[in-house]
Amino acid sequence: MSKKGQLTFFVIIGILIILGVVLVIINIKNYQEENKVNFPVEHQPVVNFVQDCLKQTSEEGLRLIGEHGGYAKEPETTSNPIDSESVDFSGSGVVYWSYLKSENTCKTCEFSSKKPFLYKSQGSPSIEAELDNYIRENLPNCINNFDSLRQQGYILSATGDIVPDSKVTENAVRVDLKFPVRSEKDSVALIQDHSVDLPVNIRRMYNLASNITVQAENEKFLEHFTMNLISGFSGTKENNLPSISETTFESGKGTIWQEQDVERKVKDIISTYVQGVTVENSLNYKSRPSLTTAYGQKIYDDMIIPSSKVGNAEGLDVDFDYLEWPLYFYLGCKGACRPESINSNFGMIFNLQRYGFVYDVSYPVVITINDPKALNDRGYSFKFALESNVRNNKALEGRSNASEYRAGYNYALQSISTESSQLCDIDKRTSGIVDLSAKDSAGNPVSEGLISFSCGEETCSIGATNKTGRLRSRFPVCLNGEVSIIKKGSISKRKVITTLIDQNVYVDLEVPKLVKKNITAFKKILSKSDQGWVLNNGRVYLDSDQQLILSFKKIHSADEEDYETAGIIVGPNNEEVTLAPGDYEVSGTLLESKSLTVPSEKRCYCTVPVICNEECYYTPEFNLPANFTDGGFSLDKNSGHWRINSEQLNSNNRIEFVTLSYDLKNVPLENRKIEDVQILSNIQEYSVIYRPVLEPEFGEIN
Repeated sequence: MSKKGQLTFFVIIGILIILGVVLVIINIKNYQEENKVNFPVEHQPVVNFVQDCLKQTSEEGLRLIGEHGGYAKEPETTSNPIDSESVDFSGSGVVYWSYLKSENTCKTCEFSSKKPFLYKSQGSPSIEAELDNYIRENLPNCINNFDSLRQQGYILSATGDIVPDSKVTENAVRVDLKFPVRSEKDSVALIQDHSVDLPVNIRRMYNLASNITVQAENEKFLEHFTMNLISGFSGTKENNLPSISETTFESGKGTIWQEQDVERKVKDIISTYVQGVTVENSLNYKSRPSLTTAYGQKIYDDMIIPSSKVGNAEGLDVDFDYLEWPLYFYLGCKGACRPESINSNFGMIFNLQRYGFVYDVSYPVVITINDPKALNDRGYSFKFALESNVRNNKALEGRSNASEYRAGYNYALQSISTESSQLCDIDKRTSGIVDLSAKDSAGNPVSEGLISFSCGEETCSIGATNKTGRLRSRFPVCLNGEVSIIKKGSISKRKVITTLIDQNVYVDLEVPKLVKKNITAFKKILSKSDQGWVLNNGRVYLDSDQQLILSFKKIHSADEEDYETAGIIVGPNNEEVTLAPGDYEVSGTLLESKSLTVPSEKRCYCTVPVICNEECYYTPEFNLPANFTDGGFSLDKNSGHWRINSEQLNSNNRIEFVTLSYDLKNVPLENRKIEDVQILSNIQEYSVIYRPVLEPEFGEIN
């Protein structure tokens, strides 16, 4: 074959190949078009009609899910939300994501949750499945047997079931629908596939709600908030709430409150202040009100939930509400609440009043997370309820059967969602390597510590320390950012660092580890003598019917979270408390279980100088009631804080505390005077005088 013939042959082959490729492309395009619209154009109104109904019904269902705490169907409510699984919030039921399932008077208490899953793949119930069910049940109402289209000459019939498939995506909710409809008008078409995207980032809102719930379970911030309010508004005056702990020496019989009036005041205070709780960096955090009093402002400042613990809330409103619903309230006053009072009149008025009221309070809080930019700036809200439970002036503890989020109890940061924060994007982490080392006070590595980084108003999770307590990672570039570590069983720490492009940084964090210690108590007795009250240097165990109430408050630095704990030692028994190295304010209150009588006494005095003209009177007999304060101590800034170092904490099994005991019961009956009772108010003074003998000692369990 000649060269010319060969060239012609290859040209023809090339043309055939090109024609083949063109035909394939045309066929693919036709196939795509046919699958996109596989019916004549006159049936487009039917497609649009079903599509509009799907969008309308899907949005209705999604809004109802947000209103009810994750359920399309409204939950049943009662007039008393404390004994229910849901709360009537302005005419709409909102389920609890955490509530007390047991009776309010429970001894062994159980908590539960109506929180749904987010995805169908996680289990039932789920938000995706709830939306599917709503569309399946309510789409026919919108379609209304195609009556509006039949009036236009369409002959329509459904040839199969309505099968929705809702999916929560990263930034929206997508609904795919299979609904086969036979449409006839001039021609026949089978229309069956539809889809709609709802621009609602419900995943982010759900994650934030989950993190708030976990924090409520882990840190009991609602219960601490409640007791802060009660403590702050309590006192000994009629316009106060009855005091939790206070002793006065005043004339009169003390203040008397009606329990129902106290309950009403508590409701009013909670209703006013709960709306001040907010999440750092949320929209309403920036615009939260300022109060005229320093104390009120402090309460608001203490009610900020850090974004490092619940995730980034930027661009979202997070509102907390208590609408003065019925609450569980018990003071045990049997109507009238009055202090324990001791009165006498012997030429002067003397009165000792001990206020020590114990509050039991349960009430619901509804949290609303609102995204004003969702649904093309029409906004979307997601609500859920939590229950605050205080018993005996403390957060009520118990076990939970809410297995669907129990895995998140260990660390609130595990479920933090940061999808909306540009700071946390991987491609924004352009600093050099941040080499972080976390150790406890004894120099041991802290593994599985959760590391977060804050810059300005944004916070994101970086990762966790390894077995050697190290984390090496690039961080976002930031001037004076803050790196934080949270570790269960330790006190959280934070440190300010500056991260620059391609510049490595070394960060060391000392994380105080909490250690359980056995504690016991001894007493040193102040005995009454002619010279006054004299300290006997020997120490003895508490009597079997005495108890010492201990309170510990760690003096923390600016880079450390607050830590407080308490313990009650009964007689010579041991108790357990959890402590970390550091300086503490420690106070003790010694209670005597038996009552004590001060007998009547004849006293005489001269009414006229020199001549005398003696007049006499009898003081009345009175009793100190059972469990009166018979001593105590205070290690504070006046007497000197208590310091415990890491070596002491880790090398000893027991800590022995010493309390002063006035031992009034061993003063002979005939020698007891009403003035003796005044010594009960001198704990602070004697703690300063006898501070060296009050230093706790370390030892081994016998």
